[in-house]
Amino acid sequence: MKKVLIFLTIMMLPLSIRAMTPLSDSMLSEVTGQSGVSINTDVTLDISIGTTAWGDATGIDAPWDQTGSDSGGYMGLNNLSISNLHMRSRTTDTYNGYDFNTMWKPVTIDVAQDASMYNGATFVRFGLGALEISFDSLELEAALGPEGNNLNQKLGDVYLGDLNLYINPISYIDVYNGRNPGESGVTMTWYSIVDRIDLSCVSWGDSDGLGSYTNPFMTSTSAGWVGLSNIVVETTSVIGTFAIDITTSSSGVYSDLNSGHITVVHISFPTDFSLHSSMVTAEVKLDSSPTLNSTNAGTLGDIYINNFDLDIKADSWVDIYAH
Repeated sequence: MKKVLIFLTIMMLPLSIRAMTPLSDSMLSEVTGQSGVSINTDVTLDISIGTTAWGDATGIDAPWDQTGSDSGGYMGLNNLSISNLHMRSRTTDTYNGYDFNTMWKPVTIDVAQDASMYNGATFVRFGLGALEISFDSLELEAALGPEGNNLNQKLGDVYLGDLNLYINPISYIDVYNGRNPGESGVTMTWYSIVDRIDLSCVSWGDSDGLGSYTNPFMTSTSAGWVGLSNIVVETTSVIGTFAIDITTSSSGVYSDLNSGHITVVHISFPTDFSLHSSMVTAEVKLDSSPTLNSTNAGTLGDIYINNFDLDIKADSWVDIYAH
């Protein structure tokens, strides 16, 4: 491909706290920033997008092209729909010991500076607050096609049903320049904890079954779905720091391979970046319905994961560039 898309998604998953200590609201009030913004919201909305596509104008390029005759194409999503997306304060649950009367916190935005933090750099703290995020369903179709407005080669359907996600009020994201004075770059430190995720199902569907294929054991087929049902994720977190720089190089391996200047997005991890989940449970199911809960649903088995940890080690990095 002439362009490479690496979409680095970091979901707020749980983790052990290790060497990082969160800065409390009382401590934050003692640093330079004394004013700030609080946001309390109760918003419900529907979202729909007809087509979202990513295109590669030149297809497979040398030296990886084995045919020499391919051309570009598009990949993307059709008919994305989110029903009853609801963002509001947590008021009734008690997950992970949450108490509305003593622990409730709005979303906050503060700008502060402390000589003992981030080498004295000014930082923006986005406090994620005691939020509950839910939706009734999320549906989309994955497809390929010759043009962005013609994703006519369907791969399958994705369905997520009935989500409830609860953010711990101590969660925050700090954004600052972690470079030396006079240099630019974005650094983000995450201390994000999700007390619980309940998801009724996530499934992958084939809308026409075997289609035109034949199979002596199945002479008449229709849509089918496979996925996870009754998913529960307890006390998950993301803790760590990553930095983003964009640079243009005229020497080195990248430049030698590309015969000149090359611009690169460099994502680095100056400290360990950790994801942790205390427990994940789910059922593996097959069904004719995307909700995986019809009377004919078949259960393949159960999933149980305890104390999952993923640690990206300090000084790891990822480079993104065009070939």
